[in-house]
Amino acid sequence: MTAFKATAFKLQSYCGPLINDGDFMRLADLVLGRRWWAVQVIDRMGMFAGTRTATALVDVLIWAAKTDAVEMRGFGKKRRDQILGWAIIMFHNPTAAEKLARDARISEREALSLLFAMKEAARKLAADEGLETLVSIANDSDNW
Repeated sequence: MTAFKATAFKLQSYCGPLINDGDFMRLADLVLGRRWWAVQVIDRMGMFAGTRTATALVDVLIWAAKTDAVEMRGFGKKRRDQILGWAIIMFHNPTAAEKLARDARISEREALSLLFAMKEAARKLAADEGLETLVSIANDSDNW
């Protein structure tokens, strides 16, 4: 069972019979979708999701995915695509590096190093999911 489903089932136990199973999973995806994919990227980096640094990375990814930036139009409309797309190009965003350094209490150089590692993890996850557009964006961003 994935962490997403486990969390969804836990939430469902609080709701009881108010919502049927299919509707509840859609609701859980709506509420937890971005966070679940962000945690998948962090897991692919080999980081433990409970650390301050990992939590700050997840928060920065969700913060970026919630913005209505011009850059995200090419990623797709799914939450998965938005999170993976931002994970791939976030190394190029100085505001994200500053926010990560501040939230995780690390230097900006370490934050930038983490953002590069996150890019590689997102590239691998996008390749595993068969998202050729995001893999292409990741390959092109190597030359930025």
